[in-house]
Amino acid sequence: MEKQAPTRTSERARALLKYHEQAQGGGFARKPYKCPAGKWTIGWGHVIFPHETFIEIDEIEAEHLLDTDLASCELVVRSLNAGLEQHEFDAVVLMVFNIGIRAFDTSTMKARLRERNHVAASAQFGRWVYVTNPKTKRKERADGLVIRRTVEQLLFDGAPDGAIIKERTRLERVAARGSL
Repeated sequence: MEKQAPTRTSERARALLKYHEQAQGGGFARKPYKCPAGKWTIGWGHVIFPHETFIEIDEIEAEHLLDTDLASCELVVRSLNAGLEQHEFDAVVLMVFNIGIRAFDTSTMKARLRERNHVAASAQFGRWVYVTNPKTKRKERADGLVIRRTVEQLLFDGAPDGAIIKERTRLERVAARGSL
C-alpha cells in the first residue's frame, strides 16, 4: 500500500521560507517594498497584485496572505502526483512560492518530477538563481537565490536541519565577502 502523499507545507518548511522572506529588520514586512525583481511585496513574500492595496498589515494578515499563497503552490505540487516525501514536497513548494506558478509550469524540474525522476529534479534547483534586473531587463545571478536554492535542494535531498543551517550560514559568510 502506497503511503499518503503530503498535502500541506510543514512547519519546518514555513520556518525556512520565513527566514528567506523576512523584512530588512527581521520578521514580516508590515509595509509594501520592492523586491530585487522590482515587484511590490508585503508580509512574508506576498507579491501584491494590481487589484490589491496595502498600506500596512499586521502579523495576522501576513500569516493569512502566506497561507493563501502557499495553498496555491501546494495545489500545483500535489497535482504532479510525483510520489514526493514530505521534505521533497516542502522544497518544491518553497521554490514554486519563490519563482511563481507560471515559471514552474514550464520548468524542466516539473517535467522531471512528473517522470518521478527525483535525482534529476534535485539537480534543477541550481538553475533558478537568476533575477531579472528591473532596470536593465537582464538576468543576473543573485547571491540570495544561490543560498535559497541550496537550502531548498538540501531540504529536497533529505538533509537534517543542522546541515541546512550550517551550509546556509557558510554561504551567507561567503556572500558577505563578495565571493559567492
